[in-house]
Amino acid sequence: MSVLPTPEATAPAGLLIVGGPFGSGKTEVAIALAEQWGQTTPVTLVDLDLVTPYFRSRDVRPAELGGAVDVLAPEGEAGASDVPVIAARLSSVLRDRERLLIVDCGGDPVGATVLAQFRSVLLTRGARVAVVLNPRRPATQSAAATAAAVSRLLDAARVPLGGLVANGNMGVLTTPADFRAGVELATEVAASLGTEVLFAAAPEGLLPACAPLAPHLPLLPIRRRMTSPWEGPVVARSEPRTE
Repeated sequence: MSVLPTPEATAPAGLLIVGGPFGSGKTEVAIALAEQWGQTTPVTLVDLDLVTPYFRSRDVRPAELGGAVDVLAPEGEAGASDVPVIAARLSSVLRDRERLLIVDCGGDPVGATVLAQFRSVLLTRGARVAVVLNPRRPATQSAAATAAAVSRLLDAARVPLGGLVANGNMGVLTTPADFRAGVELATEVAASLGTEVLFAAAPEGLLPACAPLAPHLPLLPIRRRMTSPWEGPVVARSEPRTE
């Protein structure tokens, strides 16, 4: 039986920023965390991804997540733009200690810079960044390149690193081998940066196959919602791909 990542271990200050290089799957991770934690604790999922026009938390309705989850994002016409109209409301939300806060921030240094304007209140809340890593992307195929990407993101965000999230995936083609590669990359990068791997993520259909590959890590089930238009049905694969 795999252990889910808990707020106490993952976001002890009650606020977790989820970031990561483009294509890492950070938005899916942020949504999955909100869904899991919202079953027992009120959660606000804050969409601060003002760079990527696709795969954003704001595209998921709170009712789809169940529990006590609110989604804070630009509304109306602004919801389809990258204008940071959310800024004034976010300052207030960041001071609300009655709810767990999960912030989905932009995946590159440009997107992470929006966090810098809230740095003082973020640090007051003890915020940390959980960086999601996917070895199946060009910019993160080596530990050295990945560590450099993490450092650039943190330099832009100006918020301390809380740890790494292993998310080896290939979308609908994900196999246990991809999961294992994600854990191996995150472990190597964590050692080089002097941090820890907070948990690993895996498609919920692959949990039985993936759990034995990382018995030391909490495991977050991912129910993919950000399916690309060009992808087919979401089907987890237990057999290796033909390379």
